[in-house]
Amino acid sequence: MTFTRIFSLLLLVVLAACTNNIKPGELSQFRVTQLKVVVDPAVETNSDFASSVQKAGTKIASAYAGPMGPNLTAKTVTLTVNEIHYKNALKSLLVGDGNWVKGVSTLSGPRPASTAVIYADAGSYAINGLLGAAIAAGGDKARIDGRLAVGVAEKAIAAAYRQKITPNYVKNALKTGPS
Repeated sequence: MTFTRIFSLLLLVVLAACTNNIKPGELSQFRVTQLKVVVDPAVETNSDFASSVQKAGTKIASAYAGPMGPNLTAKTVTLTVNEIHYKNALKSLLVGDGNWVKGVSTLSGPRPASTAVIYADAGSYAINGLLGAAIAAGGDKARIDGRLAVGVAEKAIAAAYRQKITPNYVKNALKTGPS
């Protein structure tokens, strides 16, 4: 076996470990029926960020709960958005930068559980230097808000189910739509 084949095989094993193959029955048995979004008044956005997060979160929560059955306890997730950062042209030029959002996700219940949620748009970190600075200076912030909204909603709902990454069955349901 050549070095390339061995390396490829090891890389495949490592990447396969990065997926979440959990089954719906293995998750906490409740249904997120509502995502409430509160954006700190000090946070500047370029769109109706709260509505975008709420819309994306409702769709994601439905994908999580779809195969679990209708008779589960209804829960609410409240996401408090504390900070949104847009790629800075100067930072991109000098050290690299990207778009991200931070918040706190709280699951309703007798003992509410809160989790810090951070979503960084990986694509925004891909290009830096002169080209990255130009992209940052001319970026469509409303479109960036849309990507950040979907990403942070996904993280908030995943945190409610105590998942670090979204399970494959949820990703597949979001790709194919309701069955």
